[in-house]
Amino acid sequence: MISPIYSSFQNLKTQSISFSSNKTNITDNKQAVKETTEKEGISKPLAIGATLGGIATVGAAIYFLSRGHGGAKFKLTDAEQTKLNDLIASGKLDKKYADFFREIYETGALNNSTKLKTKLAEFLGYKISPDVEIDKNLDKSGMALYDVPTGKIRVGEKVDIGVLYHELVHFSQFDKLYRAFGKDAIFEGMVKGAVNGFEFDKLMGSKRALATFGKEFDKLTPEELNKFTSDLRKSLSESFDEDFYKKIAESKGQLTPEELEDAQKYLKALEAADRNHAALENEAYTREIQFEKKFNEFMSIFK
Repeated sequence: MISPIYSSFQNLKTQSISFSSNKTNITDNKQAVKETTEKEGISKPLAIGATLGGIATVGAAIYFLSRGHGGAKFKLTDAEQTKLNDLIASGKLDKKYADFFREIYETGALNNSTKLKTKLAEFLGYKISPDVEIDKNLDKSGMALYDVPTGKIRVGEKVDIGVLYHELVHFSQFDKLYRAFGKDAIFEGMVKGAVNGFEFDKLMGSKRALATFGKEFDKLTPEELNKFTSDLRKSLSESFDEDFYKKIAESKGQLTPEELEDAQKYLKALEAADRNHAALENEAYTREIQFEKKFNEFMSIFK
């Protein structure tokens, strides 16, 4: 789910312009939720629990936590390594993923959000990655956020590896957008998306515009609409950390044809008349589910 750029909080400067992951509400598309929950249980190894099922992996998570805390380092036992080799040989787990999961397990990165973020970013091909800020309030909602202008990820104290991976996918999406089109295109895409979002809300019977402006969106005068879009552009400009995005761009270099194609798709998604930007969110959730399925395979060696 993507939190709205401009909501009924009516305070543009304090409204986080963020892409969020919340497993209790994967998407507004009910069928997508149904398909996701049927694919694979999602483990929460650090919370010792599971969202959307995954009872078998809960036992593996408890076993894992019983062997160390706070970034402790430990090696796989011979029996666990044998099970991992069998998973690779059977084709259930690619060696690339097996090696990665073993590394983050043995270095204790699973118990440290900063270490885990760094390792996940490297896995996605990034030498530089967003800062992670701990927000205890997010533990209550089960959400994590990627704040687009600042390039930072906000998470709760109990970090789910899949959720953190999801936010890094959003980070990657906006890196590609920046390298392809620059910050002004991102701003205009988000402004256009905000306007289209209110129009979409009207069609869906939402009262968000009424709560925000004190009137229906189609009743705004040209001057009021211009002020809204101008204020949003100003807020984006003032909070945008271009130095961060420049460092990422310099590190990554020129876009590949595939990355450019992705960026073009993402720009259309920003401007879409669906304020939840389904194309961006669905990609992040699809990749998250696929990643967690592989992680669950790795965790099965501890059963």
